[in-house]
Amino acid sequence: MMKAPSYAADLLLIKIPERIAENIIKDSKGGLIFDFSNARCVSYFFHEWLHYVHNVSTLNGVYAFASMINMWANFRHKIDDSGVSTPENELSTHTISIVKRTHLYRMNSRRLRENPIEIQCNNISAELLTTSKKTLQLAETLPDHPTEEFTIIHCEIKVEDRHTPISAEIGIVEIIEGIASLLEERFLIMHGELPIPSNIAPYRLTSLLSRSLVPDIKNDEIIACAIFSLQCEDPPLALMQILEHMKNIPSNERLNRLENLAVTRLKEYAQALDEIFLQTEKIFPLSEPMGNSVKDMLDIMKEKIELRKKAPFFELLMLDQVKLEPVTNRADRLKNIIAEFSCPRILLTHAGEETLNRDDILNFGNPTRITDEFQFGQQKLHSALHFLWLHLSEDGFLNTDDTPESRTRRCCPFFTACPHQIRKDHPDICESKPWETLKISMDPQQTCWYRAGVRATRPPQDTLLN
Repeated sequence: MMKAPSYAADLLLIKIPERIAENIIKDSKGGLIFDFSNARCVSYFFHEWLHYVHNVSTLNGVYAFASMINMWANFRHKIDDSGVSTPENELSTHTISIVKRTHLYRMNSRRLRENPIEIQCNNISAELLTTSKKTLQLAETLPDHPTEEFTIIHCEIKVEDRHTPISAEIGIVEIIEGIASLLEERFLIMHGELPIPSNIAPYRLTSLLSRSLVPDIKNDEIIACAIFSLQCEDPPLALMQILEHMKNIPSNERLNRLENLAVTRLKEYAQALDEIFLQTEKIFPLSEPMGNSVKDMLDIMKEKIELRKKAPFFELLMLDQVKLEPVTNRADRLKNIIAEFSCPRILLTHAGEETLNRDDILNFGNPTRITDEFQFGQQKLHSALHFLWLHLSEDGFLNTDDTPESRTRRCCPFFTACPHQIRKDHPDICESKPWETLKISMDPQQTCWYRAGVRATRPPQDTLLN
């Protein structure tokens, strides 16, 4: 089976495996360029790009990004001047509670549900028999703060010849995957390609739920309902509510009604979003690549939220615009749309051993936005968040000596795509303890991405002095 691309939401990165990359990225005189003429392979990339779209244009995505940056800001106070988390640096009880609550919420409500293996397969028929809302509670709450709750949709599914129904759950990830799968299918049909049946879990659960509650619902209406739910604090609950509402509305009026509801919802949350943007920006008072990169991402989010107010379901309009083009022009039209909207960094992986400079990190989009500083800032931010994730646990922040020793967790995420001299001279450090690059004396202007990310993660007063 051909390995598919993936999108790391917290790191704003699309990873493209070599078998797909070789069909959509061509080497022209030493330069890597996108070739969107192979619709089948482009659809895989398009699916992951849509995850980025929902990362930067929905309330759910903004909250997720801001919560990561806020956790990083708290993590800084666990770091000493050598760049490690130490037991000597203790956080306040209140801050520890915030960190634990945020981490537990992300790990519980924003994760792929553990659905049975029987429905993690494709090309089988399925019918949703029953559905119900399941309210879950976080184990950790802030002092004097109500217990945090979130919703999971519980389903009983009849699969082909099985006599007993299979239980399944729909959470935020299943909703996001359902949107991307339906839009990918629309893209393929538009190019005369037959969509390959996707796995029931996580890709088809949102469609099964929608058709169970609203039997005559159309794919575009399912997409719109699911996108609407991402503009709410509890997407699974909002999805159930909006589907219950839609079943009483004539089909020809549903999209207009959904657009009006989505605009109203965004206006209701406008002040809350503004406060999130402002608070996140304040974490970076200085002008430097990483902070400026975060502010650039926040500007993109503000811009896309405003776009949602004018066109709540602009993904459908994008595909309509591509479809209006002659077949020979559709690839270029899609490229222009993606470039104009913005695109995350792309890790292009190549076959072979994990050698120096095996892989490439590409930036695709408006050249005026992709400056050298922006690119360095993005890699620096990626490194800082990778360093943060290494230390996260259900009990808060680990000390660096207590972090998991697995190579998969500890290895620098740029190990096979790093152009810096430090990677060539110290591969053992980069592979096992990349934060120790901070101990290597070197010109700050020549620093690698990971070293810069760890350096930025030291306490604010330490960074200001150095």
